[in-house]
Amino acid sequence: MSLSIVPSSPLSRRTALLGALGLGAGAMVPILSATDAFAYATSVTANYPVVKQGSSGGAVRVVQGITRTGVDGVFGPATKTAVINFQRSKGLTADGVVGPATWGALVNTVRNGDNNNIVRGVQARLSITVDGQFGPGTLSAVTTFQRNNSLTADGIVGPATWAKLVGGGGSVGGNPKNLYTNGRLPASALTSVGFGSWRLSTYCINDFKAMNAAFKTRFGKNLPISGSMSAYRTYDQQVYLYNLYLSGKGNLAARPGTSNHGWGLAVDVSVSPYGSTMYNWLNANAGKWGFDDDVSGEPWHWAYKR
Repeated sequence: MSLSIVPSSPLSRRTALLGALGLGAGAMVPILSATDAFAYATSVTANYPVVKQGSSGGAVRVVQGITRTGVDGVFGPATKTAVINFQRSKGLTADGVVGPATWGALVNTVRNGDNNNIVRGVQARLSITVDGQFGPGTLSAVTTFQRNNSLTADGIVGPATWAKLVGGGGSVGGNPKNLYTNGRLPASALTSVGFGSWRLSTYCINDFKAMNAAFKTRFGKNLPISGSMSAYRTYDQQVYLYNLYLSGKGNLAARPGTSNHGWGLAVDVSVSPYGSTMYNWLNANAGKWGFDDDVSGEPWHWAYKR
């Protein structure tokens, strides 16, 4: 395995290993050379997204929570400075880029009763109160997240949960608008929303699932998607709905081949009317995950804008 970021001392390599394994500073670890220990640690975090200035999404929120930066999910100059300071404190290359080595030093196992900056990272990612105290509210949010991601719902944020929190946040892969023809996305570019038969682009699915988890925590149910064509729409489905619209028998529909539904980047959620409790919650919070009701007169239409 080729590594581009190498801690400057055996101690910092050990820190990276312990963090990646989800172990505390005094834990027993495999007897490895400093170089091998570092390679093992970064193999655990190798699939974590590399985030840097200009990045956005859930992984950035984790970094901001742990480094005690303002949490907005956007990796700007202040976040870069905080990352550089953190890297220097751990003996890592201070380039402001969060790659495998920096992730290995940032994350660690946390659970009910803990109180530290790592808990702040969990809370920031789950969009709950960020106070560093792992109490009942955080426990509930974590177990909900675990259930929604087919993890053991034990409330312990260990390696498997971190992989979902970090790798399962923000956009994944390329924007489908730059890769595919509208309404003709391959199955590999689509992922189930986690309930029902609806699918969205892999590019936005992690943010959608995080938004749904927060909605479910608030309202006790999944986002109320209704109708078989309320998420991704094939080109033929767009033609069908557009013809209904032209005949006066259906709602406003985009011209086939231009709909955000055809990119898998829009979902219709039954939170009507404007001013309803669920609409107001989405209107206040959906932007955290990149969604916006961008069609006037359609409080149910939410499109991904990142």
